[in-house]
Amino acid sequence: MDRCVACHSFIFPSKQKWKKEGIDFKHNKWIYSIVGAAILGAISGLYDKYLMAPLSEGGIGLDRMVVQSWYNIYQFFMMGAMLILLWWPKHKQTTPFRWEWSILLISIFLSAADFVYFYSLSLDGAMISIVSMVRRSSVLVSFAFGAIWFHEKNLKNKAADLALVLIGMIFLYLGTR
Repeated sequence: MDRCVACHSFIFPSKQKWKKEGIDFKHNKWIYSIVGAAILGAISGLYDKYLMAPLSEGGIGLDRMVVQSWYNIYQFFMMGAMLILLWWPKHKQTTPFRWEWSILLISIFLSAADFVYFYSLSLDGAMISIVSMVRRSSVLVSFAFGAIWFHEKNLKNKAADLALVLIGMIFLYLGTR
């Protein structure tokens, strides 16, 4: 029973942790959006693997560059729709556009990251659980920039959560050996 209580309090942090961050996890729509994004990301990874798996393994057998090309086209139209529907009507009151070279660099690095992701999925024996976990390890960059650049608070709690993500990655890796 004690283990169950400990697991429950770890998975669902106490209200004290929520208050430190200024977030009400039960009533915040963005928390539900994060959970939904994680689920959709897992589904997307499985679908990508299916698209690139050979016909002999029950997949469609598309080349990884074809999948990435269609992904880039899809992203262009999705982001264009968000730009037109959400940002453009209120851009003068909220955030006027200002060109930065980082916009171009972000596009290049995202395309390179997707190339590596699709390449790794196309390899024989690539396990989606490992590839997806490594892809999500970008949280390390977010943590580092949050700590250094934005001077985030409560770094001890966040570092403990990050350590658990890394331990999970290590166990997934060890489980494949």
